[in-house]
Amino acid sequence: MSDTLKTFLVGMPGCGKSTVGRTLGRQLGLPCIDLDVEIEKYIGSSIKAYFLEKGEQEFRKIESFVLKSVVLKADSFVVATGGGVVLDQGNRDLLREERVIYLLSKPDDLVKRLNNDNVRPLMQSVDLRKTLSDLYEKRHPLYQEVADFVIPITGKTAAKIADEIAATLP
Repeated sequence: MSDTLKTFLVGMPGCGKSTVGRTLGRQLGLPCIDLDVEIEKYIGSSIKAYFLEKGEQEFRKIESFVLKSVVLKADSFVVATGGGVVLDQGNRDLLREERVIYLLSKPDDLVKRLNNDNVRPLMQSVDLRKTLSDLYEKRHPLYQEVADFVIPITGKTAAKIADEIAATLP
């Protein structure tokens, strides 16, 4: 393993990026940075509150700023990104320079996980399945664009997914 190892996890909301990130970090002895947690520290409130007050466009600006600050860190770590981080071209350009794992999950699997979610702003929909299908259609090609590896996650534990990611390490 090289002296510096940065691994960024991308994927749909609710696919387990934070849980897998923490599990992978423990396996590798590396810290896990949850981009959403870093954003909340930076803005001094919950993402949900900020999103509702300022809107998605302003939130995406903050998300890009925080992502850039994380990318510039010289340490080794695992980063669990937010589901929409790939929507910005600049973010995708940054991520393509890093090691990125796409945790692939289909909308039908995510509906079960997010059915009672009251935290994620974009998941507060009357028709969650349609919302997730629309997001997947838009984001799936963008996740693929930045990913070095695609790991399907359906039916797997966080530990199993982390094992698969660790097996891809140089």
